[in-house]
Amino acid sequence: MSGILDGFLSRLPVPADEGAAVSCRVLLRRGLSGFPFPGRADEERTKRVDAISETALGAAGRFDLLRLSEAGNLDRRMAVERDLVPQSYAVQGSNILALDRESPLWCTVNEIDHLRIRAEASGGNLAEAYRRVSQVDGLLGESLDYAFSPDAGYICAEIADWGTGLSASVTLHLPALAMAGLVDRALRTALDSGLSVRGFWSDESASSGALYELETPRGLWTDEESILVRLGDAVDRISAYEKGAREELLAHDPEAVRDTVFRAFGTARYARRVGYDEGAETLSRLRLGARTGMISGFSGAQAAGGFYGLRNAHLLKYLANEGSSDAEGPEPVRIEEVRARVLRSLVARASLVEVS
Repeated sequence: MSGILDGFLSRLPVPADEGAAVSCRVLLRRGLSGFPFPGRADEERTKRVDAISETALGAAGRFDLLRLSEAGNLDRRMAVERDLVPQSYAVQGSNILALDRESPLWCTVNEIDHLRIRAEASGGNLAEAYRRVSQVDGLLGESLDYAFSPDAGYICAEIADWGTGLSASVTLHLPALAMAGLVDRALRTALDSGLSVRGFWSDESASSGALYELETPRGLWTDEESILVRLGDAVDRISAYEKGAREELLAHDPEAVRDTVFRAFGTARYARRVGYDEGAETLSRLRLGARTGMISGFSGAQAAGGFYGLRNAHLLKYLANEGSSDAEGPEPVRIEEVRARVLRSLVARASLVEVS
């Protein structure tokens, strides 16, 4: 599986180089008519849904079908860390992960709903992510009998998801708002719009690296376009707040920004042991430095891509590619040393831009 998963991960969109929106995702949930959902289905019916879905995915002619139970531990951890599947799905039974060979899209079978179709796009390009899932939804719908009601829409495992079966999210990077202590105020506009907000994965805190995920709420009984427009409008407003905060900081206290960026560069260049939260904060400040012209030879996209690359399983893959015997699980201290090495490699060709 390793080669197939590695190939798919390499096809995922490069995070946006500029702007607050780093990446976005769209998810479609579908149920199959005549079958109870996972959790209520017996083993025989669960296997029947697996077989029907696997046949439809295979007939589509564009998926690599992988059974996670047959994958190595490191591959399963990579899939979880990259948010392709939840932890519970990765370790349970012979669950299927279908990876599209043509686009950054993947499907799971019997993960709460009978079928889940997800796609990712760079920045806040929700229209592109939706185009991808909608195309595959239509393709699979030619051979799968979706559970649908004229009154309630698509029938999903949880009533709150009935209707479109759609949800979407955008990951935002808000370092200037974080420095100014204005993140909560800026995100309130999203909450007032009925959206939900959560912090990016972190060991110790609610968020890490000034990253926040805006997500459409459950129970939006409306059309797909309206859902995406509501999320996109909120992203645009918060992005404008971030830009304003950055311009305000640069106008009134540029040395504070420069000090933050230069310290992060020093950590990336010289630190020998780095925990995940420290690494994420370092990347966040380096991306701010790239955006403000304080670092040359380093892009915002490099920094954004590193947020996943500094996670433990990705570092173990880094060791495996080096042929290290530690690849199956080194001591925590060793992981911190590898993380520091990855940071050094990211800024190896970068330099600070001094001003007179």
